[in-house]
Amino acid sequence: MLAVPPAESLKRRSLEGAAVMTASQIVRIVLQLGSQIVLARLLYAADFGLLAMVMPMVSFIQIFADIGFAQGIVQRAELTRARVSALFWLNLALSLIVALLVAASGPIAVWIYHEPRVLPVMLVFACIVPIGALQVLPNALLTRQMRFRALGLTEVATSLTSITATIVLALHGWGVWSLVYGQLAGAVVSTAINWLACRWLPSAPRRFSGLLEDVKFGSGLLGSNLAVFLIQSGDNMIVGITTGTEALGLYDRSYRLVAQPLGQLVAPIGRVAVPLLARLVGRPEVYARTYLDLFRALALLTMPLMLVCIFNADAVITLLFGPRWAAAAPVFGWVCVGGLTSAVYGSIAWLFISQARTHEMMRMNLVVMVISFVSFFIGSRWGVAGVAAGGAIGFVLIATPLNFRAVTRVGPIARRDIAFAAAPIAIQALIAGLLLVMQRKLGWTGPTQLLAALGVAYLTFAVSALLVPGQRKIVGHLVDIARMARGVALSASAKSGRNTGVDDLPDPEQQR
Repeated sequence: MLAVPPAESLKRRSLEGAAVMTASQIVRIVLQLGSQIVLARLLYAADFGLLAMVMPMVSFIQIFADIGFAQGIVQRAELTRARVSALFWLNLALSLIVALLVAASGPIAVWIYHEPRVLPVMLVFACIVPIGALQVLPNALLTRQMRFRALGLTEVATSLTSITATIVLALHGWGVWSLVYGQLAGAVVSTAINWLACRWLPSAPRRFSGLLEDVKFGSGLLGSNLAVFLIQSGDNMIVGITTGTEALGLYDRSYRLVAQPLGQLVAPIGRVAVPLLARLVGRPEVYARTYLDLFRALALLTMPLMLVCIFNADAVITLLFGPRWAAAAPVFGWVCVGGLTSAVYGSIAWLFISQARTHEMMRMNLVVMVISFVSFFIGSRWGVAGVAAGGAIGFVLIATPLNFRAVTRVGPIARRDIAFAAAPIAIQALIAGLLLVMQRKLGWTGPTQLLAALGVAYLTFAVSALLVPGQRKIVGHLVDIARMARGVALSASAKSGRNTGVDDLPDPEQQR
């Protein structure tokens, strides 16, 4: 069994990995934002709404094919080739069952939405499900081995393929099918590259007695994933059922304009944080210091952008999507309110998973699910913007504090740690918000003024961070990550991260 590297070595490796993944995610954010701007001018809100009707049902069924095997591989201290192979075949079998269920649920979707066009789209997504499932285990092995360069390149190639296919088809008048086949192209490319990068092949299917332990670990994640799905898709279902494809398209584009950049910014940090924190559980002080550094960094990176979008929602929507999307501005503004705490909320899962508290995470996600649905239903009385407002208020004021209270009940992170880290951030947000109110009152809403407002918001956070003892080191960490993103330490990161406590699972280099 290989020894676990020292804490500082793990932290350095994680920062190096974060640099690679952050660089790739910046590219993806640019690609996704550019594609949204282009597609908003090529397609109609109803096209996006039709796809948004299908995705909740597909995602709901697909949850049962991913019961936490990938997270289990990353989190487990010891891992054998036989276990990984057994998990691969079980995951593949589940995905085939899910594909059949997706195809069979097409008529149910037609009945729910009173929209016959969803049926053929569901059938195509039934084919995408097993293709995507094939990459789950290779991707988890790359994450466990901290081969973040390969993961970053894979994600960029996948996004580029999917976006290119979608735009080309949209230019030729394929409508909603350009969105569908773009996702199919991305799934094929992502799966192929993950397998090529991993250079791992499963052994023949055979019985493995240790699977029950993995299923038990994954069952907690299954419940959590189910609850997270309902939290993230409940609003789409309510809007789709009550208002139709046009309003759902406006809502979906507004939500994705916020969720995709935030998700792609947080994802690389999360991929580094979970394996790192899992190995630091036995070192409580280092664990707490590392997480709180990441907590502050997430807030400093995302909150200024969300504040600018909240106070300038109409100008941002008109600038990016064009005048015909003006009705999406109120929705976009409220979604950005939820985005204020979205990034730090996502980091709660890192704590639960790294501490092997997945069943507790499932219970809390179920609580948040109830809060979200109640918020959505209350807000639906005021239309699509009301749904966004209700969801944002419930998420920021109720769901986020409740989850932090639960995750700090036990473990290396105390409630006072979160309070001490969050208090200065709240003051910084208040100061930046007051400056943005002045910007709005002066009528500075043109493209140049919006960029200036964004710069002022980030500058406000950056300058005030220098005055807060707990935040000074974060500025240094961000500078270090930016420098490492230029490739100074990428080679060392790839070499040092290939073996991390793996038993008889061979190093990819040895399989050449």
